[in-house]
Amino acid sequence: VSAQLPTLASTNARSIFPKLRNFAEDMLQRKITVSMISETWEQAEGNRKFQEETERLFELHGLKFVSCPRQSIHRGGGAAIIVDTTKFSCEKLNIIVPGKLECVWAMLRPKVESKETPFNEIVICAFYSAPKSRKNRQLIDHIISTLHIILTKYPNCGWVAGGDKN
Repeated sequence: VSAQLPTLASTNARSIFPKLRNFAEDMLQRKITVSMISETWEQAEGNRKFQEETERLFELHGLKFVSCPRQSIHRGGGAAIIVDTTKFSCEKLNIIVPGKLECVWAMLRPKVESKETPFNEIVICAFYSAPKSRKNRQLIDHIISTLHIILTKYPNCGWVAGGDKN
C-alpha cells in the first residue's frame, strides 16, 4: 500500500532558482515523491527564463514543477509543487486563486495501481503567506472552500496541503 502513497516534504526554499540542481538531487536521493515549496521567489512579471530553466532542469531529473509565482513586485514569496513523474502523473488544477494569495493546486495519480491502492487521485496544495499578512484568514477560507469543491467532484481522493503560514 505504501508504494502507492507519496513521500512528502514541505520546504521553505528562500529562493529556489540558485538551488535547482541540488534540490532535484536531494529529492531523488531521499526518495521524496512530492515536495511542497514555499518562498520560491519566482516573480510573475517578465521572468519566463526562470520558469523555462526550472521546468527544463526538473524534467531532466524526472520531476515536474508547477508553481504560483508572486504577483507583486516585492521580493520573496511564491509557492510550488514538485512531483516525481516516475511514480505519479501530475496535472496542475485550474483553480482560481483570489486576491494575490500564493497558492497552487495539483492532482496526482499513481502510475502503478493495484487493489491495495488507497487513492486513485491525490490533491496537493502548496501555499505561502508572508509574515504579518492580513490575508491569512482569506488563505484558510480559500483552502477549505476549494477542498470542499474538489471533494464533491472526487469524493474518494486523498489530499495534502503544506506550506508556510506566518
